[in-house]
Amino acid sequence: MKKLVIPTVLVALIGLAACTKPVPVVDTVGDQNKLVVQNYIAALVKGDTSSLDSFLADSFKSYGPAVKDSVTKQEDIAQTKKNWREEWSSVSFDRAATIAFTIPVGEKYPGDWVSDWGQVTVN
Repeated sequence: MKKLVIPTVLVALIGLAACTKPVPVVDTVGDQNKLVVQNYIAALVKGDTSSLDSFLADSFKSYGPAVKDSVTKQEDIAQTKKNWREEWSSVSFDRAATIAFTIPVGEKYPGDWVSDWGQVTVN
C-alpha cells in the first residue's frame, strides 16, 4: 500500500501544477528605468545639457572604452557640455532595442540595469 501512496501524491501534485495558470511578471521598475534612459538620450540628442544632471545618480560612473577608463557624473556632464560647445553640431540615435533586467544581490554586478542598443551618429 505504501508504494501506491507516493505515485498518487506525485501525480496529484503534477496535475495541480498543470492546472495552475502562470502569474504574469510585471516589471514596473524596469519600465521606469527604460524611460529614464530613453529621456536621458533624448536630452543628449537635443543638446539639452542643462537637464543631464537630473538623470544621473550622484554615484554614477561611466566605463569604457578601455577596461580601466572611467568618469564620474560631474566629469561626464562637463565633457558632454564641452563637446556640444566645441565639437558637436548634431547627434542622432537610431534605437534598436532597450532591455531592462535585474541582477540579484549576491551575484556579480547586482542591481537594476538597462541596455539601450542603437546607432549613434555625431556630426
